[in-house]
Amino acid sequence: MDENPTVGRPRVIDSASVFPMAEELLAAIHGHGMAHHSVVRWGKELADLHLDAQVAGEDELDDINLRRSELIHEIDLWTNRNVPQHRSGVRMHTETIGSVVDKIAEACIRLVHGMITWDIAGAEVRGACNHLAEVVLGYRDLVAEVVQGQRRLPMLGGH
Repeated sequence: MDENPTVGRPRVIDSASVFPMAEELLAAIHGHGMAHHSVVRWGKELADLHLDAQVAGEDELDDINLRRSELIHEIDLWTNRNVPQHRSGVRMHTETIGSVVDKIAEACIRLVHGMITWDIAGAEVRGACNHLAEVVLGYRDLVAEVVQGQRRLPMLGGH
């Protein structure tokens, strides 16, 4: 008789098989590699929008921010469709995957901009680099916890 050690246990999903790895997202934002994953393509577009926002006029910012909201919502819809959400007894995170991907995109653009405009050895660049590292770690932790059923995401509303 074969025994199945997983019977009665929740199925554990590898986060890398569902969500893109942070390195793939970072590479796409910086124009390297192919963006095969929808979340990576949307993350790249978010980064482009953050870059556009740096030189946009007031009248353009509303359109840029509207498009960012749409992309964040697309990521969140994708997450809802592709990742089972464990609702009962699971702690809720305050942000969605889409908002965290947007923060990674923003932090990447801020760091690149800072490396061009600030003293490369200065505190601003170090701070921007540390912030990007923290947001990337937060993304890794969040996607791992969500796919393992240890963390739930806020319910989707209108972004």
